[in-house]
Amino acid sequence: MAGGVLFRDKRDVFMKSFPKMVIISVSALVGVATQCTQEEFVQKLYVAADEGRVGEIKALLDPDPVHLGNALGAAARHGHEAIVEFLLPRVVDQAQRGRALYWAVEGAHEGTFNRLLPHVHELEWIAKTLDVALQPVRSKSVAARAVRRRVVGELKKSLLPQAAAVWMIAARKDLGRILEWLSSVGNLITSDNKANAMVAAAQAGHQDTVRLLKRLMGPEARGKALVAAARAGQNQLVELLMDGVDQQWGHDALRVAAEAGHLEIIRILVPWVSHPGARGRALFAAAKAGQIKAFQMLMNLADQAARGMALALALVAKHGDSVRLLRDAGVDINAADADGNTPLHSAVERQDVNDVRIILKAGAKASLPQYNDAVTPLSLAKQLPAPSGGGRHPVLQAFVDYEWWKPLQQ
Repeated sequence: MAGGVLFRDKRDVFMKSFPKMVIISVSALVGVATQCTQEEFVQKLYVAADEGRVGEIKALLDPDPVHLGNALGAAARHGHEAIVEFLLPRVVDQAQRGRALYWAVEGAHEGTFNRLLPHVHELEWIAKTLDVALQPVRSKSVAARAVRRRVVGELKKSLLPQAAAVWMIAARKDLGRILEWLSSVGNLITSDNKANAMVAAAQAGHQDTVRLLKRLMGPEARGKALVAAARAGQNQLVELLMDGVDQQWGHDALRVAAEAGHLEIIRILVPWVSHPGARGRALFAAAKAGQIKAFQMLMNLADQAARGMALALALVAKHGDSVRLLRDAGVDINAADADGNTPLHSAVERQDVNDVRIILKAGAKASLPQYNDAVTPLSLAKQLPAPSGGGRHPVLQAFVDYEWWKPLQQ
């Protein structure tokens, strides 16, 4: 009888010292497997302890690691330091420990936070926790504000030595408050790190983070982010990043959007990207990738020069499927527009040496005249001024470099 009273006394103490929320969590993680209630779990635990059945105690207190981690998080969220201290050695997964740290700060439990912080080494969770801690304190309590300041101070101290890695994590996870803090600390983050972070944020579609980084970064970083956003199909970010970026980045963005078949982004970029060579490259990219809808859209928007450029690229690359697709659509490397200008005329007029070389290599005729004044691409190239240091204009040199124009070398 005395033993029964003793057991009930122990059970009552146990139930009172472990708040209901934690008992539910512990019961869920160690009791589900045996389908026992909270009270039955407590009885099993104490009977096993009274009778010295160590194996059974271990079985009760060593459940699925996921359940243990959930229990640690629940205890941290409610500030149950004793439970946290008991479970912490049994929860080895860093993500679970990090999640518990996050919940300790979310619940404003400084003691629990202090117990957990030395045992959390995963930067992502420390960064997420700091992001929460940097939020405005809702409580008007002076003590609560002081606790938050101390927590923020400890987290910053943990993160600063690895500022570059934290910066990238913050960009990928849309932790704007972390980025603002690190950008104000000093020259801890290199320009390359900042640019890479902006690209990562653009790929992930984090608009707030991209807006923040756009204020901090130069045109080149914004251009790289534009291309990343276009590749990832981030329509709104493409519109945001076009402003103040060199159009060359728009060329690359249009090409990758065509390659990926992002029709809305093509619609956004085409009015801005008027360069026939850039449109031709996008058209070829769509053809090569088999993006038929993007191909058809770009065919409708491309002029004769852009279509010819696409075919030239396909021919030079010896990409048979693209060549057939373009030719089936009526594209001809020597086709002229209403004024008699062929793709080669257009490339010479733009003084685009690279495009001239590609179109020539694809077999374009250099002797086809315009309708109005009978100017051929070759004669147009001859009219370009020679460099101040002597020699031929680079465009004319492109013609000379092909064997069938050897007479020009005399």
